[in-house]
Parts: sequence; C-alpha cells; structure tokens
Amino acid sequence: KDNYDNVIFGWYERCLLSEDERIRNQAADSLFHAFVRKKDYEKASHYLDYFSMENPERKRKEALVNSKTGKRTEAYRAYEELIFTGYQHIQMTLNDLRTLYMEDDNHEMAKKLVEVSSSVASTLEMGKYNEVCFGLDVAAWEKDVGWTAQLMQDILDGIETIGDFGKSKLYQHMALKTVSSEFSVGLKQKLLESFRDESFHYMQGNEYWEKLKNGVSSS
Repeated sequence: KDNYDNVIFGWYERCLLSEDERIRNQAADSLFHAFVRKKDYEKASHYLDYFSMENPERKRKEALVNSKTGKRTEAYRAYEELIFTGYQHIQMTLNDLRTLYMEDDNHEMAKKLVEVSSSVASTLEMGKYNEVCFGLDVAAWEKDVGWTAQLMQDILDGIETIGDFGKSKLYQHMALKTVSSEFSVGLKQKLLESFRDESFHYMQGNEYWEKLKNGVSSS
C-alpha cells in the first residue's frame, strides 16, 4: 500500500483547497496522522495550521508531536491544560443543561446534574469547594430548607480549598496561580451577603441560616 501513498496524499492535499471547512479539517487530520505514523513529525506539524488556535484538537496534536520529538514537558503541560479547560467547558455545559431542566420543571434531572457536576469536580481533583458549590440554585428552586443549609455550610467551610486543584498531580506541569487569603476572605463575605438575600426567605426559622443572617457564625 505504500506505493499508493503519494497518490492518496495528493488527493487529500486537493481536499485542503475545499471551501468546506469540514472537508479541509478532515483532510488535514488524515494527513497529520499519516505522517505521524511515518514518524515525519515536521511534515505532520505542517497540517496543524488548518486547525484554529481555539480548537482543542490542535493543541492535542501539538502535544502528540512534542511527546515524540523530545519536548515531553511541553507535551505534559498541554495535555494537562486540555483537561483543565475541558473541565471548565464541561461544567458550563452541565450548568446550562441543568438550567434547561429546571425551566421544564424536571426536578429529577436537575438534581442528577448537580450530582454529575460534583462527581466531575471530584474525579478531576478540583478541590472540595468545587465539589460542593453546585446545587444551591436547585435547592433554592425547590425551597428545600435542609439541603440549602447543608450546601451553605459546605460551601463556606470549603472556601479555603478553592485553589486545591493547584496541589493535584494531574496539573503538576501547569503554572497555576495560588489563591490568596485576601481573595478567600473577600469571597466568603460576598457569599454571606448573597446567602442573606431575600431569595432565601424560605429559610426563616432554620437555626443555621438565622445565625448567618445575624452574623453570629459561618460554621
């Protein structure tokens, strides 16, 4: 089959001239992997230009080339960045999906998506705060006093762990900023103010919430 490589690659090269972006991307993907198999990484890298800088597939392919050409640190970092940014995209998508189910009054799926969001945060080692910060909107929507109080407490108690993903070995090659104590204090104050909002009026009579409202304790 190697005898036909030049012919087949020529067909793919013609596809790179297509006005259809999907066809161009598929041709570039095929050519990229063909030259990776041939261990011609310089040639393979040429086809990365057909993918936008925002396309995570470009970054993944660059990481693959780096891993094969001695740039292993860069490869590790790129893969870790893909996980990190992928996590953020997944959580935004889960949040939008959860909102859609809430609009359709589907309590079962709304709560299931809270569980999924928490599980994703736990699996990708994003820290305790990021595991418990989901669900408050659902709890308030359902006016579930007990669940709301528990979430408020878990969120406030977990503030100090908001940057714990920086301690995870999953992201050990990334230069992640540490979360300052000033930021944590400021966030806690904003959360306390939001928890005292009139949207939580259904919490009246709950001992924990009454203490938060009166500024007695946050734990």
